[in-house]
Amino acid sequence: MGRNSKNADHGRRRIPWWQRQYVVNRDMQSKYAWSGVVIGLASSGLSAGMLLWSFWVFNIWQGQRLPKPVIVVIGVVLLINASGIYVATVLSTARIAGPLFNLLKQFQKVQQGVLGTRVVFRKGDELHYVGRRFNEMMQRLEDREKTIFDEVDEAEKALQDGRSEEAIACLIRARALRAAVQKVV
Repeated sequence: MGRNSKNADHGRRRIPWWQRQYVVNRDMQSKYAWSGVVIGLASSGLSAGMLLWSFWVFNIWQGQRLPKPVIVVIGVVLLINASGIYVATVLSTARIAGPLFNLLKQFQKVQQGVLGTRVVFRKGDELHYVGRRFNEMMQRLEDREKTIFDEVDEAEKALQDGRSEEAIACLIRARALRAAVQKVV
């Protein structure tokens, strides 16, 4: 498959990595990214402290002041580490935040009454199971709605043909289906 070929799973065009949207839910992703930075800096600081302590214990460093270039290098390494952790956390949370954001958009469509909506995730996204279950739920709701409308249409035809008892039976079945959907919701 070429770079611009269709994705066989979803029929979507593959987007190159530099054109993808990685920040999907800024609040959630920033919260986790900053948590990762704090943990990373704490870990780096602890590692640097343990290294300096081992230099002291083994008489490699006798407690004199560290040269300024060494302090600068340690600071630069900590900044690079923090930046790398922040970027890695944002990129890794995009695989969860993106599908969640997509799922929330689909829930909003359903709330507006659009039952034909489906969730489509990218190949590398997490939460495929949730998306599959959402799509199954939407299919069942569509099937029930279609069955209800079929019963109402059948009742209308029966009324037009003068078969009132059959029309009443169709309406009773439609009402029972509607009641079953309302119980679930």
